[in-house]
Amino acid sequence: YYKQPSFAGELRQFYHRAAIVCLKIWGNQQAFAYYFGKAFEYETADSQFESALASLRKKDYVRAFSLMRKAANNYHTEAAFYLGRFYEESIGTKADLARAEKCYMVCLEEEYAKGIFKLGLLYKKRSEWHKAMRCFRYLANSGNAQAQIECGCIVFENGDFAQACEFFNAAAAQGYPEAMYNLAETYKIWLKQNSAEDLSKIEQEKVFKTIKLLYNRAAGLGYTHAIHEFGMISLYEGLFDQAVHYLG
Repeated sequence: YYKQPSFAGELRQFYHRAAIVCLKIWGNQQAFAYYFGKAFEYETADSQFESALASLRKKDYVRAFSLMRKAANNYHTEAAFYLGRFYEESIGTKADLARAEKCYMVCLEEEYAKGIFKLGLLYKKRSEWHKAMRCFRYLANSGNAQAQIECGCIVFENGDFAQACEFFNAAAAQGYPEAMYNLAETYKIWLKQNSAEDLSKIEQEKVFKTIKLLYNRAAGLGYTHAIHEFGMISLYEGLFDQAVHYLG
């Protein structure tokens, strides 16, 4: 997994210069071959990363893991992200969630969004909600719609419907059907809990129209759960042809 600076770049340059000296000044081909080989061991992180991706595409997972680890050790942030996935998903190595977390933590330190999101998901799987929320909120504040959805789901489960609506609405505004559906579901539950005491009939109808609109928009984008819900609303309203269209 990712470790502290190894000065790989400096070592590569040192061995490369030593190889040139051995060949051009001393004419020692054996020493040249030795030092040139050592320099190759410390190739740049970018080339290691690209080689790792090439091996991954060829499904040579063991080699991909080895190269990705080298690139991550040479401060390549995206390589640290991939290495975290390798450890988490047992790609080319045994599953090791502790090492996966360390790799994703590098992404957090380097503000690499994909890695931060994976770290949040890892905490979510372990039910470490406070840590997960910290990761997702960091991304949500930067406009990451998937993170906004995750934040909305967490606060929804905690019963904070108002804040859940804020997160879902932000993601829905970016065209995410899952957020539209979640927002509709939040409004629906909130309506059930408050309609009898706090809302007039006109206000209830207004909220219901919003729910229907959100289901319709999400259904139009192909979101399966929304298609079903909008079909059921159509059936309830007696719009049978429309209901058949959505419910099949």
